[in-house]
Amino acid sequence: YWNKRANRMNYMVWLRRKLCFNKRTDWYRLNRQHFLDHHGGGLLATIYHHSPYEALRDYAPNATWLPWLMNKVPQGYWKNPKNRRAYMSWLGKQLKFKKITDWYRLSKSDFNRFGGEGLLANYYRNSPIHALREFKPNVNWQEWRFAEATQRFWPDPANRQRYMHWLGKLLKHRTPAAW
Repeated sequence: YWNKRANRMNYMVWLRRKLCFNKRTDWYRLNRQHFLDHHGGGLLATIYHHSPYEALRDYAPNATWLPWLMNKVPQGYWKNPKNRRAYMSWLGKQLKFKKITDWYRLSKSDFNRFGGEGLLANYYRNSPIHALREFKPNVNWQEWRFAEATQRFWPDPANRQRYMHWLGKLLKHRTPAAW
């Protein structure tokens, strides 16, 4: 029965009505329990591999779906660097970052507000700086310019020296006496 696309589409239309999903963005609330509560557990398991996101992609294949806005991203989604880059690019647009220096305002709470808490925790050790290093690897990030440096940053003498060198340039201290 579920192998026929027409049957799957009829079910999704029926489910939309049952769940009172009137706007496209309502679909981001779709979760496994909705299928289970509305006689679609077999569909979700056999056709969509337990992924509501895959159900959306089948239901509206021409729409651009952002899996990080779902309750859960599909299993293994963040393993692909392309998906991580797509998220970071989208996040920068949401935060209206135009210049590289805007990224210094990036924080953990931005990931939490925009569906990236799992990405940050599982791939970047809860560090926005680590995320940026992968996203923009050619930028020489100055960790001290973020609201919060990584835990291991300040104990490293080389990092403290980099900071003092940067600060000296900023303050235009050219001689030891100027300090």
